Amino acid sequence: MNQLITRNPYSGVVLEKYACFSPEQVDRALNIAKGRYSEWSSRTLETRIEGIQRVRMALERDLELHAELITSEMGKPISESRSELRKCLSLFDFYLENVKEMLSPVKEDLGDKQVLHILEPTGAVLGIMPWNFPYWQVMRFAVPTLLLGNVVMLKHSPLTTGCGIAIQTLFEEGAPGIFQTLLLEIPQVETVIAHPIVQGVCLTGSARAGRAVASLSGKYLKKSVLELGGTDAFVILGDADLEGAIKAAFQSRILNAGQSCIAAKRIFVPESRMDLAIDQMKQLIQQINHQDPMRSDTTMGPLASAEFAIKLAQQQRRLLDGGASMIIEGKRENAMYGATLVTSEGDHPVNQEELFGPVLNLIPWEDEDLLLKQVNHTPFGLGGAVWSNNPDHAIHFARGMETGAIAINELMKSDPRVPFGGIRQSGYGREMGLEGIKSFANLKVILV
Repeated sequence: MNQLITRNPYSGVVLEKYACFSPEQVDRALNIAKGRYSEWSSRTLETRIEGIQRVRMALERDLELHAELITSEMGKPISESRSELRKCLSLFDFYLENVKEMLSPVKEDLGDKQVLHILEPTGAVLGIMPWNFPYWQVMRFAVPTLLLGNVVMLKHSPLTTGCGIAIQTLFEEGAPGIFQTLLLEIPQVETVIAHPIVQGVCLTGSARAGRAVASLSGKYLKKSVLELGGTDAFVILGDADLEGAIKAAFQSRILNAGQSCIAAKRIFVPESRMDLAIDQMKQLIQQINHQDPMRSDTTMGPLASAEFAIKLAQQQRRLLDGGASMIIEGKRENAMYGATLVTSEGDHPVNQEELFGPVLNLIPWEDEDLLLKQVNHTPFGLGGAVWSNNPDHAIHFARGMETGAIAINELMKSDPRVPFGGIRQSGYGREMGLEGIKSFANLKVILV
């Protein structure tokens, strides 16, 4: 039987070893899900709200313990771990305050008949979640689908197995069995998806993982929502506040050591202002405190593993070999990867890949029509940002960008109140907002 091993990326110390589930344990978990779904879905919405409210209270009560667990397993600064958990609390609040309205039947008068639109649960939803935001990624699909009346099964990243187990413990405070963390080997995932109780799969991960999950979901006729990678463009138009834009682009790319699907991965700067942009970025990089992530004054921690650092260094090398210029090369040691500043051309082949780490890539542009073509020259389409002192100008440009979400004059970030997701190799379907609670619902219509 294989093991899942968690390791502190800053120290390299092994934290824990977990035995993967046996086939009998997988069957037992699926049977629990079947039984708990029958009971949980038959509860009144008010009772489900009370249960999820208890989970929220438990998370707030033990927030510091959960923050320390996040930092120890995947390396983000403790301040960012606390922020991630506070964002989870805001998601709980949004759905707890609005779920009654969201799930209220909608009546439609067609003249010769009336139609009643009702959202109902369907079964268990399997979440396959990543390590970079180990609580936020889970909560944003689990909370709305549990309130709807579904139950949840989680396959977390092996790097954050402890977080997955801790999240299950949290949900035990609301109702035992409605949320189960499964310690699975990859081949066991198909067994879970194939089971009749599982009616949906929610994945956040790579395009490669997305293709595999989409294939299995299609094979067994299960609904899927995929949030995959991105090469998000951060566009600074000619009439933008350059200082504010560069500061936001820096924050977007340095957050979580650059390990975010919606980080500013391609920063487009007017060619006439490139020198100013480079100078400002240099000053911001010099202010980074890159050390032990458990320290409260640390502003950037390590990557989640030394293997990720090796891959990023290889991509960076190919970027430079293809003509990009190195401005600041960050110091690298094991999983520690210092902030790196480069300039490149918009059509560089590596700019079509996702660089998951603190590589700040400035791309000059001159012609706005050509700029839009370069922005859209990517197989991905998750998020993006546009900066301009003219909101109409920014919105006009944003309308031409082929992506799921765009922020105007701020860094791109997900919001519990707003549907989130991408197109093309960034996936399909939406999480959060009203759409998030619909993702794994049966939209039943009753004709009168």
